[in-house]
Amino acid sequence: MLYQEGGCAKEVNARIQSISGVMCDKKRPIWLKSKAYKSIVRPVLLYGSETWALNATEEKLLQATEMRIIRWNLGYAKLDHMTNDCLRAKMGIQPMADLINENRLRRYGHILRRETNDVNRKV
Repeated sequence: MLYQEGGCAKEVNARIQSISGVMCDKKRPIWLKSKAYKSIVRPVLLYGSETWALNATEEKLLQATEMRIIRWNLGYAKLDHMTNDCLRAKMGIQPMADLINENRLRRYGHILRRETNDVNRKV
């Protein structure tokens, strides 16, 4: 019903099921899970982040979501007392806050170059 009214519940469920086959399988190596995380999950979380004006609460929420997914992939619970840095090192990924800053700077560079090109065209 939601799909017919403009919702995308079927699409989201299909993507989650396809990802969970790789992410939940304990027999899959960590490098494969890391590759799936980098190519599928992280782009979804970071879509449009170059224009976000995050406050501290929103940044913490993103970090918590990221760490929940990483712990889920590696099979660790919060009670295992593994540090976030240790878990990120096992998967070989950067903190999400660093990637958001990189996206912002990349967009800022595009804007700066565009403005100088527009000035040159008007002359």
